[in-house]
Amino acid sequence: MAIFSLRELILTPRAALRRILDLNLPMSARWQVFLIVAVASALFSHLFLWLVGGTALMGASLSPILTGAIQALLLLIVVGAVQLFGRAFGGTARFADTLLGVSVLQGVMVIAQCAQLLLYFALPVLGEVAGFAAVILFFWLLTNFVTELHGFRSRMRVFLGVIFAVFCVASVLALLFGSLATMPPGLTPAGG
Repeated sequence: MAIFSLRELILTPRAALRRILDLNLPMSARWQVFLIVAVASALFSHLFLWLVGGTALMGASLSPILTGAIQALLLLIVVGAVQLFGRAFGGTARFADTLLGVSVLQGVMVIAQCAQLLLYFALPVLGEVAGFAAVILFFWLLTNFVTELHGFRSRMRVFLGVIFAVFCVASVLALLFGSLATMPPGLTPAGG
């Protein structure tokens, strides 16, 4: 018997996430889910770019292993941001629950990307609409998951906080990657 369905995760995300969290999975299982989702995301990204002929967008030399490591790092940044910003506003989430919640969210997004790819090949305009719907789904799930994880009451306030946090994290990452891209030749981030 399934503990939740994809439909339930989308329509009642807080209740579905609560049932998942109530399983009290050991930390090792939570890390396994996290890694499986990171690998699935990386593999799907490579498959998508290969199918649409966009490997030049990522750089043909970027290996799936490196892509998986980058995906895992980005997911850890999301976990950290959910923890940091949630705690800053009085939230009570445990790291273990946030790790699992973000993993579930990313798993749903991988499924949404698969649907988008299929629609893209059926009719490209449908793929574009599905991409827009996936962005809405991401923010819907993230807002509800953060609300549930941290025990907040107002989804609207959480949504505004999510927008603020996304802006902050994106700004920091843009500054970081921008500074790495403008380093003089011969210098590395480690200074050697």
